[in-house]
Amino acid sequence: MAISTISSLHIYPIKSAKGIAVASARLTESGLFLDREWMVVKEEGGKFITARQIPKLLLVEPSVPHEVLEGGSWAACPPGAVMRVSAPGMPSPLLLPLRPPDRSSYSQLRTVTVWEWTGSAADEGDDAAAWFSQFLNTPCRLVRYLGSSCPPGPSSPPGPTVRTTDPQYAAGYETRFSDGYPCLLATEAALQDLGQRLGSPLPMNRFRPNIVVVGAEPWEEDSWGRLQVLPGGEQAAAVQFDSVKPCSRCKVTTVDQETGQVTGQEPLQTLGTFRSGAALGWDKRERSWTHAVFFGWNVVSRVSGVQLRVGDPVMPLPAA
Repeated sequence: MAISTISSLHIYPIKSAKGIAVASARLTESGLFLDREWMVVKEEGGKFITARQIPKLLLVEPSVPHEVLEGGSWAACPPGAVMRVSAPGMPSPLLLPLRPPDRSSYSQLRTVTVWEWTGSAADEGDDAAAWFSQFLNTPCRLVRYLGSSCPPGPSSPPGPTVRTTDPQYAAGYETRFSDGYPCLLATEAALQDLGQRLGSPLPMNRFRPNIVVVGAEPWEEDSWGRLQVLPGGEQAAAVQFDSVKPCSRCKVTTVDQETGQVTGQEPLQTLGTFRSGAALGWDKRERSWTHAVFFGWNVVSRVSGVQLRVGDPVMPLPAA
């Protein structure tokens, strides 16, 4: 059997903004370090905003210092380090402090909603709100996830700060501002097969995965109930992931990630011919999956503090 390895790793510091390809990423209790740490929300009501509603959000480009990305922890984040956020047509970049202060240091906490979860997040202030409101042409705020790792303050926030995954599929796992799970895995073979069916190749960034694997057969990941990643190739350091739910895809996959322009109905139309819940027989498990189309798998792990690297071996495990 061919050996599969991690071919690329990606984080998306701001939900629905551009991603950053990294050579290594630390696995934390809520996903890869810095992934979906920030999110844009409506000024009124605090509901999340994504590229589904405003595709040009995909043009927002965060940049994180190399030493922070390589270090993969707040301990590696020097005082004063910032994330630089730029976008086409904006006169100047937005600079955001990277190191999270304790909750009492934020000017205000804001009640926000992302999908099923409503809780407290840290508002990044008026300058950030004005920058995003100008670029997106809608009143909005930028908020930061608090979660289990944020230093506590002297008073309790008005709502929960920890967001957990759907207990039907993965009970007791934490995720930040992702759509629902801490990590998304995809394979190059599946993308290549889809490209052949489309008649032209499609970039992986349409699917915004965190972990990309090379060396598997097309769609082999459907059979991976569990898998191990071997950091540095060391069996003793093996990190187990559970594949808990196939990832249903939305219209963001039809948007060119470099231009923010909708390109048509593909790849959803083609995926619908062979990757729908009905075509795969998965609608028997979940009726709501009948017309959904799937690419990639949501994966979870009980391990944190481990550095994953491009080139690490990936080994499917027998079903538990």
